[in-house]
Amino acid sequence: MQNILTHNLSKLKLLSNSNLKKLNLISTIRLISFLAFVSFCILAYIYPKGINFIFLGISLTVFGWFVREYTRLSHFQERLLSLQTVFEREKNRADMNMEVLYRGNPIQVESLSKNHYHNDLDIFGKNGLYFYLDTTFTLGGQEAFFSELTRENSPTKESIFQRQKEISELGKRRKITYKIFRYLNEISLSGGYAKINWKKFPSGSLEFFQSYPFLPYLFRVWIVFAWIYFLVSFLLELPSFFALFVLFNLAITAIGFKKKNLILQKYKEVFEKFSQLESLFVYLHKTKFKEESLSEFFPKKNLSKTKFLFKNLNRIVDKLSFTSSPLLRFILNFFFLFDLWILSEIKIFEEKFGKEPENLFRNLEYLDSILPFANFLIHNEKNSFPIFNPKLGSIEAKNISHPLIPKEKRISNDLEKTLFGETVLITGSNMSGKTTYLRTIGVNVVLALAGSSVCAESLQLPVLKILTSIRNEDSMLEGISFFYAEVKRIANILEKSNIPNEPSLILIDEVLKGTNTRERLIASRAIMNQIAKTKSISFITTHDLELAKRGKKLKLKNFSEIVKSGKIDFDYKIRNGVVKSTNALKILSSEIPTLRF
Repeated sequence: MQNILTHNLSKLKLLSNSNLKKLNLISTIRLISFLAFVSFCILAYIYPKGINFIFLGISLTVFGWFVREYTRLSHFQERLLSLQTVFEREKNRADMNMEVLYRGNPIQVESLSKNHYHNDLDIFGKNGLYFYLDTTFTLGGQEAFFSELTRENSPTKESIFQRQKEISELGKRRKITYKIFRYLNEISLSGGYAKINWKKFPSGSLEFFQSYPFLPYLFRVWIVFAWIYFLVSFLLELPSFFALFVLFNLAITAIGFKKKNLILQKYKEVFEKFSQLESLFVYLHKTKFKEESLSEFFPKKNLSKTKFLFKNLNRIVDKLSFTSSPLLRFILNFFFLFDLWILSEIKIFEEKFGKEPENLFRNLEYLDSILPFANFLIHNEKNSFPIFNPKLGSIEAKNISHPLIPKEKRISNDLEKTLFGETVLITGSNMSGKTTYLRTIGVNVVLALAGSSVCAESLQLPVLKILTSIRNEDSMLEGISFFYAEVKRIANILEKSNIPNEPSLILIDEVLKGTNTRERLIASRAIMNQIAKTKSISFITTHDLELAKRGKKLKLKNFSEIVKSGKIDFDYKIRNGVVKSTNALKILSSEIPTLRF
């Protein structure tokens, strides 16, 4: 993927530079043709001969053609730069340049409880899954994407399967996905990092005319009558009533002026933003999606209807632009009661199209929310889609790896079939990969529940709730010790794992590491026995080798170091059984040679 992106970026830069040279050349020729036009104007004025007027017409035609060509190439240059921005962002993603992708956690993170898995599995933060995946441009799309990664409620097998089909198509049809990115990038700020905060269409025009039911009829009759009378009075030299006209218009303009102003301002913000999406919606309607649900969002049969909607909308947007100038708006209201005409057109638009604009944007927000997972598949072509089976009481994976580790450094491991009630107890040396293995399982299950592909050759699982205790912290402000923080997390896990009909995946790193060995062993065995009674699949790491000697439904796995030429190395591969060696003293002696044991 890196090679493809690098190649595309090189081509885009060459094309952009070439187009820029054309723009500079056409700009120069345009200036020369304009000066020629002015010269022929002067010449035709001084010497009004036919030949001079012919040259005047030719120079004007040439100038007009170059103006149009400059405009066309300028728009093309904007598209090239927009696509270049998209490819540069994806190049950073492919290179795992997380510092560039990171833009601060979304505010929704604050609403997550301390017991949520997001901190343990590194969903957020500078090196988090969220920023590696995030391609959303709309606020609604971002919120839906956030919900998929921080799942509070278990999805259904049907909803997951539906999303898998949609994500699979968009991931395999890279050109469609990147063209959507380009369209959205053109109308967004900061390359998608400032989300398009689109609000639903306000209904103020209907409410306004309901408050003043006489206005829709009165202002039309009055304006038409007044201007016809002015025309007739001018032709027939009849007495005018201009003073009355002025007073009447000022009086009607003053009716509900503050309310009108607020309504028009809201419409201006929403309509202008929405009208910029016309090209994208037309493209989506023209695209032949293979997946039926995607076709239903943007059916080809609705193309003409959507074009007609935007034709009406753009006409209103053009008129709303006049309200930006207070003086021009006053003059238009003074002579034509302009605000009422716009509100009347908006009212007709709302009655004609109803919720259609809102539905279009809601569909776009949903599409925006699944594109990060489609793009994840584009960057990881060897990914597979997990198989969900509600009757399957186990989890199993082949060659599963962590998506946030660069491809050239990823070490894949198998996840042996593990049943409900079973605990995989993982022993191992320091830095050998135990915690990373837990996070690998957790992150891939998060992706699987979102309908995404996963970094595994295969993954089979039921729909699971994720419960973790990996990164516990003490709190001086709350007066909570490290051990007490651990206990609270484990108490939460035991409580939630006992909820009927909600199977769980439990991930615990170094169970009760905040207390002494003797009490830790007693408490850890009790905790593991209680977990074994629940409808859960648990993975627990420990340094306590004694813990592996007794326990119900235990599967023993380990990670260990490799000693090469007296130096410690790791292969990060999981093995059966209990680890046979430890490395704490070796690491200490290698880093602090003066220590004596």
